[in-house]
Amino acid sequence: MADPAASRKTGPGPRRGDLVLTVILTVVLYLLAFRYVDLAVTRDQQASALLDGVQLSTILAVAAPIVLAVFSTVFSILFIRRRVIAFWLPVFAGILIVALYQVTQQLLETAVLKTFH
Repeated sequence: MADPAASRKTGPGPRRGDLVLTVILTVVLYLLAFRYVDLAVTRDQQASALLDGVQLSTILAVAAPIVLAVFSTVFSILFIRRRVIAFWLPVFAGILIVALYQVTQQLLETAVLKTFH
C-alpha cells in the first residue's frame, strides 16, 4: 500500500541557490530600506524648516520602503515554498525604493522652487 503522505509531495525540494540568493538580497533590501528611510527623515526635517507641505513626501519616503520590504519578504517566502524563483522580488523592491526616493526628492525640490518664485 502506498503512503498517502508520500503521494502529496510533488517536485524536487526548494532550490538551494535561489533560497540563498533570496535571503542575501532580502538582507540587502532591508539595509537599503532603512538607509533610505533615514535619509528621507533627515531630508524632510531640513525641508520642513522651509516649507509647510512636506507631509506627502515624508509619508511616501518613510512608509513605502518599509512596506515594500515587508511585502517582498512575504511574497519571497511564499514563492520559495511553492518552488518558484523568488530572488527577483527583493531586487525589484530595491529598485522601487531607490526610484521612490528620487521621486520624493523631486517633489521637495519642486515645492521649494515654487515657494521661492
